[in-house]
Amino acid sequence: MKLISQDFSPRIRSVAIAGNDAADVTVRLDLSTVPVFKQQIPAAIGEAENVILDLSNVAFVDSSGLGAILSCVRDLTASGGDLKICSVQQRVMVMFDLVRLPKIIGIHEDVDAARAAFGG
Repeated sequence: MKLISQDFSPRIRSVAIAGNDAADVTVRLDLSTVPVFKQQIPAAIGEAENVILDLSNVAFVDSSGLGAILSCVRDLTASGGDLKICSVQQRVMVMFDLVRLPKIIGIHEDVDAARAAFGG
């Protein structure tokens, strides 16, 4: 797994979760990959105030992946920022709905919609 960052403004950065190479078209955010995610996410976020987490390549999220996402939310909101999620695959969205994640985090259709939700 690797994280790919893109700046939209000094305040807004998108972070996409991707495979290690072109053959890795889908990624799991689970017990086996969360340590890598937690190690890479601070550098991927950098100094951004608001972050869009693009999950278009993520095919599965378990409770440890959910915890890692919520940890990012906690860290960003503690510093006055926010996290929005976009491009969630249906299987992952079922998990998010079960734990009522959309009541905590803004989940949007794509990066453009998430960016618009930040006003950017």
